[in-house]
Amino acid sequence: MRDEKLLRSAGLYKHDHQTGKDGYTLAAVLMLGNDEVIQSVLPHHKTDAILRVENLDRYDDRDDIRTNLIESYDRLTFHLIQRIR
Repeated sequence: MRDEKLLRSAGLYKHDHQTGKDGYTLAAVLMLGNDEVIQSVLPHHKTDAILRVENLDRYDDRDDIRTNLIESYDRLTFHLIQRIR
């Protein structure tokens, strides 16, 4: 399957009936976009990850993640695996 057809079937590239143009959806930007594109489209987008292990009133580790969702998932799981070891 070609890249464009795959993106269309996933709903990440659609036709806008109001403007008559084809383009990427917001979901595509959040999933696959680079950091600059995400910040220009959604400047308030971030994931604030807080890990509480020892004391539930205070956090043991914190990460402010401002990247796409796929890289965010990798970063979150990496931090969690590192803390478990």
